[in-house]
Amino acid sequence: GVRITVMATPGHTSDSLSFILDDAVLTADTVLGRGTTVIDGEDGNLADYLESLRRLQGLGSLTVLPGHGPELQDVSAVAAMYLAHREERLGQVREALRTLGEDATARQVVEHVYADVDEKLWEAAEQSVRAQLDYLRRE
Repeated sequence: GVRITVMATPGHTSDSLSFILDDAVLTADTVLGRGTTVIDGEDGNLADYLESLRRLQGLGSLTVLPGHGPELQDVSAVAAMYLAHREERLGQVREALRTLGEDATARQVVEHVYADVDEKLWEAAEQSVRAQLDYLRRE
């Protein structure tokens, strides 16, 4: 008796999906219960991810059932937070490129932008920075 609507939410990976129920949305790795999603280095795409977040935001106040971590109360609010975080990081990457030079590597940008983050997380951050650099260089 449960109605499930499949929603393509590419970005984390090209084949990412979310599943909409009457009062909740299962987001898999598109929206996590804690932390932020890493854009997959093989087939993830930041532009697609940002668009997926905008579409999830448009769902309203559905409960988020993420692939990892606790459930969250309002997909619209969570997606807005994710979008704001991504815009903030893009701004930091832009500033790093102004400081380090347009040809800076992802690792150099990570060392500049994520200096306050535990180095154990830098490998994942580097994946995200590669996606951000690809995005910015296509703008």
